[in-house]
Amino acid sequence: MALPLPGTPIIIDIGSAYVKIGFAGEPGPRFVFPCITGTEKYKSVMVDISARNIYVGNDVSRMRGVLKIKHPLNRGEIIDWDSYYEILNYIFYSLLRIENLSLYPVFYCEPPFMHRETKEFIARVFFETHHVRSLVMMSTPLLSLFSVGLTSGLVIESGDGLSWIVPIINGQIVQHAVQKIPIAGIDVNQNLKGLLMREGASISSSAADEIIQDIKEKNCYFVLDPDKPLSTGEIFSFPMPDGSTISVPTYILYQAPEVLFNPGMLGHGNVMNLPQAVLTCLRAIDNHYWHDLLSHIVFSGGNLSYSGFKERFEFELDQILPQLGSIPKPVAPLSAVKSELI
Repeated sequence: MALPLPGTPIIIDIGSAYVKIGFAGEPGPRFVFPCITGTEKYKSVMVDISARNIYVGNDVSRMRGVLKIKHPLNRGEIIDWDSYYEILNYIFYSLLRIENLSLYPVFYCEPPFMHRETKEFIARVFFETHHVRSLVMMSTPLLSLFSVGLTSGLVIESGDGLSWIVPIINGQIVQHAVQKIPIAGIDVNQNLKGLLMREGASISSSAADEIIQDIKEKNCYFVLDPDKPLSTGEIFSFPMPDGSTISVPTYILYQAPEVLFNPGMLGHGNVMNLPQAVLTCLRAIDNHYWHDLLSHIVFSGGNLSYSGFKERFEFELDQILPQLGSIPKPVAPLSAVKSELI
């Protein structure tokens, strides 16, 4: 695919689980790949394949059985800068193949409340190493809200590492009311892994985390009442990279993401679930704004893409909204929409 004209902003969204790359004005990202890097595990096996020392993204997924896999980001924080540099090199020189980056500005999607020191370091890398024309960094909740044509609303964002409840009024984040929830995609993975082990389906592989992630993304879903007994005997089968198959009861597929509404499943008894965090957020804001915020709820992040999430969230929130007392205006039906950044 041809490069757009010089001056067209490159949009970069590097999350804990996935990296999305595209250009302004295009309907979607050009490239989406896992935010992982890999180094050779068995030198004798790899010697005739390539002289590369490090692999990035989809190459790692394809060769996960013979690579040591690293995750550069953990719960939104960059923990491996060397791998982060490799991801940027992969973006600019392997995927986009831009010879002169000084002709292209960069729009960087940053997570909420990124540390100033981290922002400054990222800026130095873009300007001093890659010599980009310019750099703009903006918080993902704002971008999610703007992407659906709103300037005021309540953004519920849940990625791989963290979940956030972010109220935005007239294009400004109400920072003192933002709620940070340490329950997200990796916790769903942990719960899914535990449920599989309880059923005797232990995954012993160096790529176990990636296998769990794959099962979750392709099969997990929400139900309105997780305690309602379902028909027994239903079995779910999933092929493994080595050609074998694991078979487990289907209840695992809706119990795994249940941690978003019941953090106590993983021992986080003092952590609010998503609807409770919404109430805490609203209590920190003048009730004059409650109606507009509750009428314009935007979901963002891959961890909220499960089938049935919107219906379950609305059901749970309706149960606890009366705790707010009188709301100045009748709350309209939830206008919850799914947002994609690029």
